[in-house]
Amino acid sequence: MRPSKKDFADLINQVTGESSMTEAKLDQILKGAQKSYRNHGMNGFYEYMRKLLQVPVSNEWMKKLMEQMKTPEGLEQLMKEMDLTLQLNKQQGGTSGNRISGSTRSKSKKGKK
Repeated sequence: MRPSKKDFADLINQVTGESSMTEAKLDQILKGAQKSYRNHGMNGFYEYMRKLLQVPVSNEWMKKLMEQMKTPEGLEQLMKEMDLTLQLNKQQGGTSGNRISGSTRSKSKKGKK
C-alpha cells in the first residue's frame, strides 16, 4: 500500500522531532515543486528546494541525493546519516529541527549552484 500524505507528514515530524509538517503544508510544497519543474525543468526544481530548505547545495549534490533515495539501501543509509546528524545536534545543544547539519552539511559546502 502506498503511504499517504499524512503518513509522510508524520514521518517528517518524527525525523525532525517537531510537529510542524501538515498535509496542507506538504500539498503546498508539492505544488510549488511541480510548478518550478514544469516552468524550469530540474534546475527550477533544485532552485525551489534550495529556497525551501534554505541550504546552499549544488545541483550535483541534489542529483546524488535523489539517486541515493531511489534504492532501499541508499535510503536506509541516508536515514542512518540523518539519525546520526540529529543525535549529534541534540548532544551539542542544538534543536533537532535543523534542516541540515553534521556530515550532510559538510558535503553540501562543496559547491553552490
